[in-house]
Amino acid sequence: MTTLRYRGIRYESPEFDLEMTESDILARYRGTAYQVRQPKHMNIPQPTMLCKYRGIAYRTLADGSIAHVPPTSDNALTPVAVSMAQNELHRTHVQNLCSRLNERLASAKAHGDDQLVALLEREGQDLVCTR
Repeated sequence: MTTLRYRGIRYESPEFDLEMTESDILARYRGTAYQVRQPKHMNIPQPTMLCKYRGIAYRTLADGSIAHVPPTSDNALTPVAVSMAQNELHRTHVQNLCSRLNERLASAKAHGDDQLVALLEREGQDLVCTR
C-alpha cells in the first residue's frame, strides 16, 4: 500500500497489479534520456451490437470489425395496420366532435337561442352526427 497525503489528510492507496513493459519510446527531458514504461496491452472483448447508420443496418463483431446485415422483412411497416389505426383515430375524433356539439346544442336550447340552435343543427348534419 502506498501512503498518500492530500491537504493534510493521510490515506492509503492500494497498489495496482499492472504488468509494465519497457517500450521502444525514449523520452528526453532537459538533456536526460528516460526509458518509458507502459502497461502491457490487454485485449478487452468488445460487445457485439446491431447498429444502423442512415438506414443501413450493420453489426459490430467481437474483434471490432464490421459485418453488413441483410435487410429483413419484419422491419417493414404493414400499411393495413396503419390505415386501421388511422380509421380508429378518425372515428374517435368524430365522436368527440359530436359529443361536444350535442353539449353546445343543449346549452343553446337551455338559453333559448333559436339562431344558434339552427346553426348547430346544420353543423351536426355536416358532421353526420346521429343522436
